Amino acid sequence: MIIPRFTIKLLLLATAIAAVLALVLRSAVVWQQPWAIALCTLLGGVLLVFFLFVVFWGLAWGWDQTLGQAFRPPPPTGGNPFASAGLPRQVIPPNHMDA
Repeated sequence: MIIPRFTIKLLLLATAIAAVLALVLRSAVVWQQPWAIALCTLLGGVLLVFFLFVVFWGLAWGWDQTLGQAFRPPPPTGGNPFASAGLPRQVIPPNHMDA
């Protein structure tokens, strides 16, 4: 098989969705339909928001990996503050008669 991870149903669905989006885009550009212009503007805005999210996340990650380390306070010294010296308290005490 050439594309083993995708079924024919999924590929046909993706092709149909792409065809509908192409028809809406043609309706907006060539025929100047107001509903198509509004839908293309909406889809373009959503894609722009996703793209800006990726860009700003990448900038924040890059800042944290490079210059952000200089402004971070050092980690506290010592052991685990949640560790105790003894064994944890048991809810049901063990029964030595079962053994």
